[in-house]
Amino acid sequence: KGFAFVQMQTIDEAKRAVEELHDKEFLGRRLVVSGAKSGEHRAR
Repeated sequence: KGFAFVQMQTIDEAKRAVEELHDKEFLGRRLVVSGAKSGEHRAR
């Protein structure tokens, strides 16, 4: 299972990334791009 957390500089950049990349194909795999929910991304 591949996944990543990416932190954008602004909310507008994050929204644009979701709009442009969600449900697109990359290296033969379908991308699922969404905003993080509160508490979803924590340092480990």
